[in-house]
Formats: sequence, C-alpha cells, structure tokens
Amino acid sequence: IAGHARFAVLDEATFADRAVGTLASDEVREEVGARIGRRMVSARPELAAGEPMIETAVADAVTADPAFQVAFRDAALRMHRALFGDADAPAVFVVEGSGARLRAELGRRLDRRALPAMDDVPLFAAGAQGREASARAAAPRAADLAGGGALALGLTGLLLLLLAFVREPERRRAAWGIGLAVAAAGGLAAAGVTAAADVVLDNFDTDYGDSVVSTVWDAYVGDLRLWSLALCAAGLVVAAAAGAT
Repeated sequence: IAGHARFAVLDEATFADRAVGTLASDEVREEVGARIGRRMVSARPELAAGEPMIETAVADAVTADPAFQVAFRDAALRMHRALFGDADAPAVFVVEGSGARLRAELGRRLDRRALPAMDDVPLFAAGAQGREASARAAAPRAADLAGGGALALGLTGLLLLLLAFVREPERRRAAWGIGLAVAAAGGLAAAGVTAAADVVLDNFDTDYGDSVVSTVWDAYVGDLRLWSLALCAAGLVVAAAAGAT
C-alpha cells in the first residue's frame, strides 16, 4: 500500500498526469462545466441566463483545449504541494486562464467580440474544518511515512517470510504457508479498496452521479486493487505448487 501511494499519489508528476487523465471522461468534463458555470454565475449574476451555455462551452470545447489541459495539470501540481507540503496552505484548485478561454469560446459561439471579462473560478477547495481539516493535517505525515517507510516495510516483510521459510523444517509446508499468507494479504487489500470505494461513493455526490467519483477514484486507487489481486493470485500459485497438506 505504501509503495502504491508513492507511485500513484505522492509523486507530483504522476498525481498531475492522472488528474488530467480524468478529463477523458465525458461526465468529468460535464462536472467541470457545471462547477465553472455555477461559480461564474455566482461571481457575476448578470450571466445567470447564460449558465447552460457556459456549462456546455466548458464541457465540449474548453476542457478539450490542450492549453486548458496544461493549465489543469499545473493546478493539480499546486494542489499536490499544498496538500502534502503544508497543512496550513490554501488548497484551492484554480485553472489559470480558464476564464479567458471560456470568454473566447463564448465569443466565437455568439459571434460577439464584446463580452464581459471572466475571472478564473475555483473548481473546488479542501476545507479547513471538520474531517477535511483532519485529513489535511494527516497528509504530510502520511507522505513522510509512505515515502520513507515503503522500502523498509517491504524489506521487513520479505525478511520475515524468509525467516519463516528457514525456521520451518518442512520446506514445502513453509512455502505453502507463505503462499497462503501472501494471498490473504492481497485479498484483504483488494477487499479493502472495494469497501473504501463504496464508502466514498456513499459520502460524495456530484451533479453527474457516481461516474465522476468513480473515475477520480479509479485514477488514483484503481491500480492498488489490481496490484492486490495480482499478489493474491501469485500467493495462491505458490501455495498450489508447494502442494502441502
């Protein structure tokens, strides 16, 4: 788990690339359009009548713009540094230049050059109260633990398995037990990922349903379930090959 966290979440570049990858989902793009439209109208009430057009323009055109995706990646990098570097830093996801790109797209669609200026609005922010504050406080410490402890934990586990193998007089029995232990660990981890996904889906709601949350979840945690199932399968193969009774 610590190794996966280092690979998929704690690495800045990978974190940002996976964030951009979620834009391949139609539902995620529509969610981005809905959030920008809602916040844009909140900041500029005179645009209320055009909110549906704003949402459509963002979902269909703005999010497909390579320049927007580059800016989206930069926003993910800033969010990452705030979450894992300083629990007190503001963690706001703002895509720089999104307002100007939206204004240009609306001008093209409406065939109008004179449109009001549009600021960059935040897509979301990590809160400073309640459970979000607790999670933010824990994030830098978790990053330190996973970053420095993944290799140590992995080596310790391997050494303990080796010790069990050496101490057991019957080698086939030792290999059988080790295979089952590894399979159980992988199975429990895979089951934990699945259960955690259910909890997340029950506690988060978006304008476009579970598909948005599932897409983001799979982008960052989906690999862990696959890794766990592969580990489980490898353990079962070892146990079966040992053939102990």
